[in-house]
Amino acid sequence: MNQQRTTDRVAMTPMIDVVFLLIIFFLVSSHLSRRENRMPVSLADSATGISETSPADDVFTLTMDAQARLFLNGSQLSTDVFSSRLPRDSTQTVRIRVDRSLAYEHLNRVLATLTDRGFQNVSIVTSPIAVSRP
Repeated sequence: MNQQRTTDRVAMTPMIDVVFLLIIFFLVSSHLSRRENRMPVSLADSATGISETSPADDVFTLTMDAQARLFLNGSQLSTDVFSSRLPRDSTQTVRIRVDRSLAYEHLNRVLATLTDRGFQNVSIVTSPIAVSRP
């Protein structure tokens, strides 16, 4: 009796394809999530503050540059469209990145809109400065 021994093989090509697709997906998604922090603004300095504790997907980030332009995820918004682009869930954390040279009156309009929409957890991003302690 002539019996041939068969060996089962696992096809590695589809698994490698899936791994490469996952790597590409995570690279692209991490690039897009960091895009909002790449707007060139000079943040105000602060010696005190609280480090961010909210998960990244629970944070809604707005950026205001020195010319009082408002950006959401890297795309510019006009002030009349801003209110309609806010998330419906007012329990989300709102993080505002503001250029240090911007007059407060521009920031005040954004804060008033957020308050009118019921947002209570709003923070302003600053740059930490080193404080020398005796």
